Amino acid sequence: MGTNRRSFLYQTAFGVLTLGISQTELIRTTKSLAAVTPRKLALLVGINDYGEGNSHLQGCLTDVERQQELLVYRFGFNPSDIVTLTDRQATRDNIETAFREHLIAQAQSGDVVIFHFSGYGNQIKLTTDTENEQEINSFLPSNGLLKEKTTNEMVEETLLLLARSLASDQVTMVLDTSHISNGKPRQGNLRVRSFPATSSEINPEELSLLTDLRNRTKTLPKRGTTPATILAASGQNQIATEIIGNGWSGGLFTYALTQYLWQTTAASQIYVTFNQTSQQVAQLTGLQQQPQLLKNPKSRLTYHLSPEPLDGAEGVITSVLSEKIVELSLTGLNAYLVDELGLSSCFIPVSSPDEVLQIISRQGLTAKAQRLSLTSLEVGQPVQEWIRVLPRQISLVIAFDSSLSRIERVDATSALATIGIAHLATKGEQKIDCILSKIDSKPSETTKDSDSVIYSSKAADASLEMGSYQLLSVAGTPISSSTVGQDNEAVKGAIQRLIPQFKTLLAAKLWQLTGNEGSSRLLVMAHLDQLAPTPQNLLQKKTRLTTQAKPQFLVTEPLAAVPKIAIGTEIQYRLTNSGQEPIYCLLIGIDASGNAFTLNLAHPETTQLQDQMIASGETLILPNQSLPTWRVAGPVGLTEIFLICSRHPFEKTLKVLETSQVFNHERNPIFTLAQPLEVAQAILEDLTLSSAVKSELRSNSADYYTLDVNAWVTLTFLYHVVG
Repeated sequence: MGTNRRSFLYQTAFGVLTLGISQTELIRTTKSLAAVTPRKLALLVGINDYGEGNSHLQGCLTDVERQQELLVYRFGFNPSDIVTLTDRQATRDNIETAFREHLIAQAQSGDVVIFHFSGYGNQIKLTTDTENEQEINSFLPSNGLLKEKTTNEMVEETLLLLARSLASDQVTMVLDTSHISNGKPRQGNLRVRSFPATSSEINPEELSLLTDLRNRTKTLPKRGTTPATILAASGQNQIATEIIGNGWSGGLFTYALTQYLWQTTAASQIYVTFNQTSQQVAQLTGLQQQPQLLKNPKSRLTYHLSPEPLDGAEGVITSVLSEKIVELSLTGLNAYLVDELGLSSCFIPVSSPDEVLQIISRQGLTAKAQRLSLTSLEVGQPVQEWIRVLPRQISLVIAFDSSLSRIERVDATSALATIGIAHLATKGEQKIDCILSKIDSKPSETTKDSDSVIYSSKAADASLEMGSYQLLSVAGTPISSSTVGQDNEAVKGAIQRLIPQFKTLLAAKLWQLTGNEGSSRLLVMAHLDQLAPTPQNLLQKKTRLTTQAKPQFLVTEPLAAVPKIAIGTEIQYRLTNSGQEPIYCLLIGIDASGNAFTLNLAHPETTQLQDQMIASGETLILPNQSLPTWRVAGPVGLTEIFLICSRHPFEKTLKVLETSQVFNHERNPIFTLAQPLEVAQAILEDLTLSSAVKSELRSNSADYYTLDVNAWVTLTFLYHVVG
């Protein structure tokens, strides 16, 4: 193959790297001599549109927007140093050319380089020899699908070798895609980023470039390695997914990553960032999608940078629309919260603490806010959450799996209308909390539903009654075997049977909506400790402004994002109050069976329930030493713990716990919650009392909780119980 424009551009870029003779490079060198800090370059690629007749994604452009906002407003990138390629712009030629001309041709030693890809991943045949056929990872550009036998995909190794050609070793690659398809466009209500078709042979032009890159990089130092820190959305044999919100969608991994980087208050260590991000992903997908930190990062800092400014934030001003109205990107809010955030919620600009921005409208991840004072505001100013407004009538959002017939849907809709705590949404189009699915006795028929995860392989399992109904998680996995009914039950009867589970799921949703680890200014730190057989700290959570009493050493090894804890293991929680006022705490949990439980709060002598108070500067051990040791019990699976600390005693909550007869005045360390929804609602009432928000900032309606995020903190722990 002769030299074409593509290969000529590559040779030119490589020559710039090795010889330094281009005019552009001479100009860059002159500028760098006067630069105080290294240059920061980024190439962001996001592809939703793959052409007529092909499957489409919906969250990739959102990923690019979130990364761009993060890099410009949080990490100080010059907008002119960020190249974005979206949809039809993101062809194979354009992506690889931009990598060479924007990154390789300009980056010098010590410069910071970011490459991000959101779109379909795939695997492609490297050889035509069926006996020695090899399949390698690839990325699908917008023109990746050709009518011919070959495809126009980018090979993973090509990108890695391009990164290897960079003069800088301060490189981060964020790959929000996956390469193994399960043959379905959705996993539950999450959209899958693996292309749902087998790829054909590699394009000869791409193979030629790959071969050329291999030969050229042989001459570079540290042969066979790439300097890039690679953040992958999932493991090699797992899928990466998109979260579906109300009016928005985004890569689950990118959303969690950028959200944490907005909220962090200091130079975040890469292993800590990755741990926190992976925990958020696991909250929605369980263990189906486990992000991977690939390659050994030379720098211990995420993106090789410290945030600017150091103050964490939940949003950023993206436009000053008028003297009194600004537009906000709610980029630092947890995915659980963003769609439930009510009007009249308030934010405070980091650099203008006397200004209050009150939300007057919201669409997706963007909100308009009214200025309650007229201080100087600018585009790019980070804003911190202050007052959180939540509807009192939050309901459980349920979608029907396509395994339900039209008649079943009608009957289920009628039955749900009578229970008053749930409403329906369209699967794949709206944010949901769970899926009602039917267990079919004919495994062959379950494959007709390409959007659902029906467990055909379990059809012979005697524990699953055929023709019964069960609840699936957002990720399409059974929430609990206890939610499965009798053989050939009526759907209306199934709805009545599932009411306790509905209430528990709604309670868990309310507890999740109290999460404010990044926004609360209470100074609280919590540790989950394993006591036996080997003492060790498993997880640590802390609020934004909390600092270590001793100097914090760099974390030099990957942390277990979701630690495994064997049944029978002795555990405890340690809560430290570094603030000036006493705080009160509750522990609430949801186990793998979907059952809610809480810590025994009975006084050792009177057996009456009492608040767990932590004085200023003190540390509280849970469970209390007067109780037996907490030994982890089954079932096997994920357990989620909510540690809720408040400035105000949990008076209403304790009354509900007393009347529910949960504890039975026994001395067990934990008890099952008999009325989880009532407990969750009582907690929100107590947090409202603790907030004491001024009347002029309260919502006019009595139908809302108005919460000061500095009046409480909810810290969430997730761990995997194993047998």
